[in-house]
Amino acid sequence: MFAYTENIYTFEATATSIPQNDKFAISLVPNFLFSGGGGQLPDCGTINDIPFTLFSGDSILMDKDISGVVIVKISENRRRNSSLLHTGQHLLSAEFERMHNAKSSSFTAFEDYATIELNIKLSQKQIDEVEENTNLKIAKGAGVEIKVFTQESDEIPQEYRSGKLKFPFRLVSIIGLDSCGCCGTHVSDISELQICKVLSVENVKAGIKIEFSFGGQAIQKLNSSRNELLRISKHLTTGEFDVFESVKAMQAELKATKKRNSEVLKVLSRYLMCENVTELKDFKSIFVQSISLENADIQPLLASLLKEYQNACVFNMSGNKLKVVFGSNQKRGGEVLDRLKSVIEVVGGGSAVRVIIEVAAKYEDVLTVFKTIFD
Repeated sequence: MFAYTENIYTFEATATSIPQNDKFAISLVPNFLFSGGGGQLPDCGTINDIPFTLFSGDSILMDKDISGVVIVKISENRRRNSSLLHTGQHLLSAEFERMHNAKSSSFTAFEDYATIELNIKLSQKQIDEVEENTNLKIAKGAGVEIKVFTQESDEIPQEYRSGKLKFPFRLVSIIGLDSCGCCGTHVSDISELQICKVLSVENVKAGIKIEFSFGGQAIQKLNSSRNELLRISKHLTTGEFDVFESVKAMQAELKATKKRNSEVLKVLSRYLMCENVTELKDFKSIFVQSISLENADIQPLLASLLKEYQNACVFNMSGNKLKVVFGSNQKRGGEVLDRLKSVIEVVGGGSAVRVIIEVAAKYEDVLTVFKTIFD
């Protein structure tokens, strides 16, 4: 039997180190270390001031061979935090099931928060109600009772007799609120949880994933979130309670700016000899083609040709230079290039030098490319 099942608040003790088959594996008698399980993190600490972090069952892996009487110390902070989170999860899961028939399918604990997955979707209002009721239960308090049953025990509750139990069977009960089999560490009364805070909600395939914290960890998370909110509000030069409206106004301003840019593009396009630019807004990705003409007399023919494709490109000709802006998502773009090449090489009586000047991945970059045309 593991000593932690009797007292979770033992953080330092002497024990006898017994070598295992592996040279650096030992077992402790008594062993009050929790090796992890049920979603809870394992203990960590030192044995004779030598750190250990990895162990399984009653075997502990060390960096060197240790035998005899040893001094074992575990991280009090991790043990207390893990116990808060695990007991809190029992209470929170019980409230979700009691209030909305939402069953927890998994529990995963981290250093300062934990997650559970519920088998159904819930609204934010329903989640807030569960959080509120959980905090009311914490304020009232309720003892946490742990019973350990052997295979020969006649005291095992009837509802657990039908399943395949692994003995010794450990039953953890929050008196009057919840009862379930569990191997983890727990506080002695839920009043020790202090406060419950749901930190985030994420949709998953089966239902939702709830991220939560309890006690001082929850308060630290809340303070961290508030400090970040204050930092953002300072950057936006607004009050912390006005951040939403400030961001909303910025989004509206950005939308208006994009609309103005669209109007500017339409005006610029007139200078590029493009009469119909209704499709210009669809130029999600564009590039500029620069062509050196050996025969300047070909310009009128090319201008006539390009006007046939005025919804696929805009262009500018100056001297023996022709610059064309193509929308790469336009299906006719390739056809335009092929016909230009054919006309220049056949009718022009010479070869064309074609150079890609710039690639623009965003619609907003169209203005930059237009500027390139006039350079």
